[in-house]
Amino acid sequence: MPSQQRDRGREQGEKPATLVRIPSTPRRHPPRIVEHPSDLIVSKGEPATLNCKAEGRPTPTVEWYKDGERVETDNPRSQKMLLPSGSLFFLRIVHGRRSKPDEGSYVCVARNYLGEAVSHNASLEVALLRDDFRQNPADVIVAAGEPAVLECQPPRGHPEPTISWKKDGVNIDDRDERITIRGGKLMITNARKTDAGKYVCVGTNMVGERESEVAELTVLEDEVRTGLGLGFVSFGKIRASGLYRERDVCGT
Repeated sequence: MPSQQRDRGREQGEKPATLVRIPSTPRRHPPRIVEHPSDLIVSKGEPATLNCKAEGRPTPTVEWYKDGERVETDNPRSQKMLLPSGSLFFLRIVHGRRSKPDEGSYVCVARNYLGEAVSHNASLEVALLRDDFRQNPADVIVAAGEPAVLECQPPRGHPEPTISWKKDGVNIDDRDERITIRGGKLMITNARKTDAGKYVCVGTNMVGERESEVAELTVLEDEVRTGLGLGFVSFGKIRASGLYRERDVCGT
């Protein structure tokens, strides 16, 4: 009997039942930080970005805090913008002797009605490079074949400046096996006449570079006699520098 009813249903044009999938409601969950901000060192007046990215359902809102206080991103005068990704963008870093409004420790906070998530701390520091060298190189006089050492201490800076040297306005190539640059020292083993010249110490970081006062390296070759008390000591050719010196007129 049931098979006869199915046959009649087919004859009357009835369609077989179909299954309809009802989409499930997306699972809701509190925010979580998927990209944390990193420490930054930025030059004054330059743009900068502290990255932050958060996930959650519903989509969380993001706010930033500096040293515990909320950062204003909706005030055009603040020079700061909240990007759609949640990152904090600085149009230009403001930094003065008395006012340092952008330097500090930052966190981003993501919130929805299910909770909140806080990022790692990230520090924003402003790079600097003072003008004055803590120690300028001094003139050096050496005999040919002897080692020569020039030394400087660069200006204070953040990050700490790296040091290089110039001779007669040209960068020194420390691939020469006789030349070593270590810290603030330029060391030349087995000095030659061609090493003589005017040397400048250069301190460099992301702010720029500073050059020291000029120091002259003199390499002695021609014999002279220097009057020093009881006798004469043989040196190479030297410039007058306040000590009493006279040439060997005896030819010995």
